[in-house]
Amino acid sequence: MSAPDVTSPICLSTEDAARRIGISGPTLRRMTRDGDAPPSIIVGRKRRLYPEESLREWVRDRTNKERAL
Repeated sequence: MSAPDVTSPICLSTEDAARRIGISGPTLRRMTRDGDAPPSIIVGRKRRLYPEESLREWVRDRTNKERAL
């Protein structure tokens, strides 16, 4: 069994999360405001982070919905 990759972050900033899913930071902020974005957490007063696994699940769910149409 291999050791986990500790160099890979488990949560991404808004800009990094947006880049990871192929959209702009402002688009992800708008989607978050409108309730259409992947789940995120707020750290401190203003810092919003997107868990890596939540991003993957969100993309997977949206892909499955598109295929069902």
